[in-house]
Amino acid sequence: MKTSKLFTLLDGVVNTMMYWNCLLEILLGAALSILLPVEVFCRYVLQSSLIFSEELSRLLFIWFALLGATVALHQGAHVGFDLLKKRFQGKTAAVVSVVTSLSILFYAAFLCYGCITILPKQLIQRYAALKISLFWSYLSVAVGMAFLFCRALYTFLCLAASRPENLRSIEQMFSSRMEAR
Repeated sequence: MKTSKLFTLLDGVVNTMMYWNCLLEILLGAALSILLPVEVFCRYVLQSSLIFSEELSRLLFIWFALLGATVALHQGAHVGFDLLKKRFQGKTAAVVSVVTSLSILFYAAFLCYGCITILPKQLIQRYAALKISLFWSYLSVAVGMAFLFCRALYTFLCLAASRPENLRSIEQMFSSRMEAR
């Protein structure tokens, strides 16, 4: 009985985390989709480049890519691991799923920990044009890997409990929000 309440709580937490992760992905993608064409227009039509566009687009892209890894894992579109899992069936597939989940957990934990240890040192360094700290770029690694860790941990716990994942797809998350309005 306690495990069902725990998994109900985990379902809600992971669904909420994935919703906010996806929302950030949409906002970052929209910002990149606006910034890059504006920069091209300014550079080639107006003959004057935006000073900050290269650094800002790099910063946005780093966040976009690292948060996108969690979305890919959630959707079953993480190429390397999903191709491996689909090659096996039965008990072998279950073992491969556990090994891949553990691999992602250790990888994400290692990167997150390593990044957190160097974050304070990045407060001093600044982007030349943006005049903001490199801390924000390094923070993307910590946040992205923390999200990835949480999502992989949920998968591992479901595998360990022989329980199917009870999460909404990204389409379901946003269609239910749109219908509620």
